[in-house]
Amino acid sequence: KMMSTASVQVSRLRCNGQVRVAGRNEFPPVAPGGPARLSWALTAAPQGKRDLVQVGYELHLVRVDSPLADERSGTPAVTASSCCHEWKRPDCALQWHELQPPDCRKLLPGCWYRWTVAVKDSCGTEASGSSYFYVTDPQALTGVSWIGSHDIRMNELRKEFNVGETVVSAIAVISGLGYYELYINGKNVDPTRKLDPAWTEFDKRVLYATFDVKDFLVVGPNAVGVLLGNGWYSQDQYIPPSVQKPAYGPPRLLLNLTIATASGRTITVVSDESWTGRSGAITFDSVYHGEHVDARLLRPGWAQPGFTDPTSLWLRASIMNDPGGAVEPQAMPPVRVEVTTMKPISVAKVITNTWLFDFGQNFAGWIRLHVRGAPKGASIFIHFTEIAVPKQNSSIYSGVIYTDNLRAAQQTDMYITGGGKDEVFEPRFTVHGFRYVQVHNLWKTPTVDDMEGVVVHTAADEIGTFESSNALLNKIHAAVVWGQKSNLMSLPTDCPQRDERKAWLGDAALTVDEALFNFDLGSFYVSWLQEIRNAQSAEGSVPDTVPRTFGKAIADPNWGTAFPTIVSCLVDHLGDVTTAKDMYSALRAWVEFLRMCANRDGLSNMYYVHGDWVPPPPETRTSGALCSAFAYLNDMQQLIALARLLGVTDDVTTYSQLYAQLAQEFHESFYDEGLNGYGDGKQTANVLALTLPDVVPAALKSTVVNSLLADLAAHNGHLTTE
Repeated sequence: KMMSTASVQVSRLRCNGQVRVAGRNEFPPVAPGGPARLSWALTAAPQGKRDLVQVGYELHLVRVDSPLADERSGTPAVTASSCCHEWKRPDCALQWHELQPPDCRKLLPGCWYRWTVAVKDSCGTEASGSSYFYVTDPQALTGVSWIGSHDIRMNELRKEFNVGETVVSAIAVISGLGYYELYINGKNVDPTRKLDPAWTEFDKRVLYATFDVKDFLVVGPNAVGVLLGNGWYSQDQYIPPSVQKPAYGPPRLLLNLTIATASGRTITVVSDESWTGRSGAITFDSVYHGEHVDARLLRPGWAQPGFTDPTSLWLRASIMNDPGGAVEPQAMPPVRVEVTTMKPISVAKVITNTWLFDFGQNFAGWIRLHVRGAPKGASIFIHFTEIAVPKQNSSIYSGVIYTDNLRAAQQTDMYITGGGKDEVFEPRFTVHGFRYVQVHNLWKTPTVDDMEGVVVHTAADEIGTFESSNALLNKIHAAVVWGQKSNLMSLPTDCPQRDERKAWLGDAALTVDEALFNFDLGSFYVSWLQEIRNAQSAEGSVPDTVPRTFGKAIADPNWGTAFPTIVSCLVDHLGDVTTAKDMYSALRAWVEFLRMCANRDGLSNMYYVHGDWVPPPPETRTSGALCSAFAYLNDMQQLIALARLLGVTDDVTTYSQLYAQLAQEFHESFYDEGLNGYGDGKQTANVLALTLPDVVPAALKSTVVNSLLADLAAHNGHLTTE
């Protein structure tokens, strides 16, 4: 067995691109038939040597009953008796190992495995590292019913059960639409996990999570409780002209809890009509409009055994319709709260009984508010905004918060006090984009210590840094990082605050390269690519937004370009050939759709929806057809590169020949001799033409470049394009 030394470390252990953080109740899923790609990094320890090269590795798999308990025990050493599978590669520099389907078929469904990799570097140094994955059980939710209610707002559900002997393992498999939180014996099984499951097109795909809950159970009476929120599974989110999903809502739960005991007995608790539920203290929740909590309706102990509540209406849960989508494991990091909260930099009274908190930083999430001394039944209103309006010629705020940019989104929480001496309000099923928080009707003058900012986003580690001697560039980079985090909400969204928050393909195409430099987002984008493919039409087109709740059913080519662009970036940044292979036929169908449009209308009349969106005023947009033609040729170039990578030689030949013809057509369609450039002769048109290989003839390239430079000089070095 190879032992770790002080000079080298094994880090960033991944399963199918997903890193599991130690101590978290979160485990990358592996399908019973595989494959599973296990990878790791070799890093120098502090004071260790650099430029280390791996020369060999050993990989061991051990089945465990409870990964959390196994981890707490210090991950016992791998021995011949405990190891169920092993591979030895003494002369292999690859820092990954692919478990092929024959290997994966040897693994048991519904079980956790600890994998340990032991490596040796070029200096003879040895080190090891361990992580865990879960082999999914395709039958775990088969035959299990979705439950909820059409009669009341049933967002608090519970069930009691008995465990008669020591628990060896306990696995909870759960999904709740729109959002859920799972409690066992009064404890949240993963308190930092929020806004779960990830947003998908629920009539095509619904995601579930798997939790190790052995430590939450006791011998004797037990109880399981689930809170439900509306999330994106509701009509409230589909503000016109959004595309509605009439079948969405009300909330519903799907759960299977499987318990193995010391005698070999199996106890199963599933979502069915034996559960009871009520309309709880969360009286309203909306992604856009906020959350209302009436603390008078809180029932302490509701998720514990022996609970009774004679003052609430608890009804039997009803069987609800299946959302329709395939139920699949969530193979990407969930949305989580950051460990460190934000502190306001100031709080000021702006009008009677109204205070404005300033966090000094725009971010996405919510607040944790301490309420002291308020009588029972007091209503506190909490408004979130990105901008506060100061008094004229003063740094003192006028009490007016700017909300025009929110459009129809209210971004307002309400808390009705329960009469406690010190109460804490924190929403569960909404999210806001904000810097300022205006609070009305507090009963005591607050301080900055009465509020915390909770930063929320998909749990993606920052893997890139940037620092320069230029303070402005450093600030720009910091703003980019904050802006990116605020738009990682299980999907790459366009904004965190107004009544939109959609996964626009155009925005994602422009940011994916930056995002992969700064964050560990491989599995995040792979999951969204599956959504895009699910949304693809029979003709090969994709919509402007995915899931499509806004925009056109047939995307503008410069929006649809996100599909090949993200796949190409995953290859460039992560060497992810597996996803390229998986998505190739769908990408080819998208390019063929563009080809059909170009054959029908010609490049000079190619269709567009948004085009050059949006140049700074007073500049006008350049030709929409030119922009779309650029997207078509650019996507074909990406397809050719992927075909070459995957060895699809016929496509390399076919599309290379077609591209050569299209490059000539682009030049002939859009070059203007009078302007010494393309289209309207402005920056956008010339940059796009120069970007495409072989479009600008060699004899004209310097002419077009000089035209571009002259335009920049005429605008004092400023861009006239977005």
